[in-house]
Amino acid sequence: MSPPLRGALVGYGFIGSRGHAPCYRDPDSGFLLEAVADVTPARLALARTEFPRARLYSTWQELQER
Repeated sequence: MSPPLRGALVGYGFIGSRGHAPCYRDPDSGFLLEAVADVTPARLALARTEFPRARLYSTWQELQER
């Protein structure tokens, strides 16, 4: 079995959290969500509850620097 594809979400609004994230939670998706960036603290808090191992960033620029 090959290792999962690792990636990040920029923006955790409706589409990110309800459209993309459910697929990434599926253990058979072959994808590991490593980081989430969003300018809204409440959205980052939601991402933290749904992806506790993901790194969180308040801007996409900060995510890109890491």
